[in-house]
Amino acid sequence: DPGDAARSVAWLDHWSRAQRSLMRVPGHTSADVAGCRSEVAAVFAQVAAEGRSMLTESEAKAVLAAYGVPVPATLVVKDVQGVIGAASKLLDEGHAKVVVKLHSRSVSHKSDLGGVVLDLATAQAAGDAAAGIAQRFAAARGGEQLEGFAVQPMVQRKRAYELIIGVSRDPVFGPAILFGAGGTAVEVLDDTAVGLPPLDDVLGSDLIDATRIGRLLAGYRDRAPVDRAAVLRAINAVSALVVDFACIDALDVNPLLADENGVIALDARIQINPARVQEPGPNRDLAIQPWPADWQRNHQATNGEVFSLRPIKPQDITLYRAFFDNLSQQDLRLRFLSPRKHFSDDEMNTFVSMVRSAAYDHDATTFRGILERAGMLRPGAPASDDEIGEYFSQFYESVREDRSVTWSPEYSSRIVRHTFDRTSPISQYATVPKTFVFIQRINLGLYALLGELRASGNYRRIAEELWPFVSGPPSTPMAEAEGAWLARAMRKPSPER
Repeated sequence: DPGDAARSVAWLDHWSRAQRSLMRVPGHTSADVAGCRSEVAAVFAQVAAEGRSMLTESEAKAVLAAYGVPVPATLVVKDVQGVIGAASKLLDEGHAKVVVKLHSRSVSHKSDLGGVVLDLATAQAAGDAAAGIAQRFAAARGGEQLEGFAVQPMVQRKRAYELIIGVSRDPVFGPAILFGAGGTAVEVLDDTAVGLPPLDDVLGSDLIDATRIGRLLAGYRDRAPVDRAAVLRAINAVSALVVDFACIDALDVNPLLADENGVIALDARIQINPARVQEPGPNRDLAIQPWPADWQRNHQATNGEVFSLRPIKPQDITLYRAFFDNLSQQDLRLRFLSPRKHFSDDEMNTFVSMVRSAAYDHDATTFRGILERAGMLRPGAPASDDEIGEYFSQFYESVREDRSVTWSPEYSSRIVRHTFDRTSPISQYATVPKTFVFIQRINLGLYALLGELRASGNYRRIAEELWPFVSGPPSTPMAEAEGAWLARAMRKPSPER
């Protein structure tokens, strides 16, 4: 049937695009935003102490600036005379014009009350604008006390685009990040895309490319391309804020001016949940848990060399091939029970994804999906995700639970038998493709080593004892046992192949 053939081709194309998407990895520093968490925490703590949930514009901009988003200098004053003095200071510093805004803890959308006046070329004009804002505020808010005014330089980038970066909470997926065309007509333009944090350059680029304005940012005719890297840094900064602070309920950076010279946030609005200000990060409401940065540490070997130890990142997959190319034949034989050096991208992605879903994310559903895509489990097998995880992931149990275990030869043998157990009801839905054999070569070599050494403790302690032996003489009883085991293994003749 021609229709079925066309649909089959479409599905193949969709699958190919999905595979290419999975293979993309971010740069090593694309999501590493060096934000000053203590500054932001202090701002949020002060807002919560005052019984507020909405930050003032100056507070919101201070939060953004702490995470590297450029903002204009802002002077907050209490009255009209203060506005005149602040405007004089900025004009004397060389700024052509200034802006006067309402400063209020209760009004978030200042333009709705006529609380923003632009293009003020003199200090007296700024004072008159402040007086007008005060009159409009009194008319709109009755007897509410005016808190003051914010004075800042007039940022004039005539050919810049107005963008928006926002954060909201979805009842199912938790915090979500919005990007698109900004300005006062953001609802009318309706040109936005939404992604789930944590974001990096790859995912941030997807957000940009999913919007109509994203095509304009690339430049056309006499319009120079926007500094895309600066836009991505702003998106990543907002993502990092959401990851680090669970108390953020809503955030708007609108407009974010962007041109070939970079970006600058002209206005910002942040709403928090005061009850969660002291909650430590990472944000537990995220649908996708971030890379566990708090697991990083430095380790000094016995020879004085310092190693940086951290969990794997998606971009680390590019390092595996170089690592394998530099292994000796003996090392390869001990690691994989074969002299194989080269592995396909699919094999490496499957291995990395399986470890992450089983050991880091505790996600049985994702683990099952990886097994199905790898051909290790028949799709739709009538068994629960937990049952599937129990059958396939015995190796990861002690990693997940961080419990103590003693690796005797008998224990190692039991795990090996479990790995290839065909008596389980689930075994009829399981297969052993090449990818699974590759992974088990790694696992079985580890089982043999730990069983021979009768290693005891949780995986982290075992790793800490074995690791110093890599670049120096054995430093612990377990490392001495490993050294003896390696010496015996190296004396054994290599099997003919």
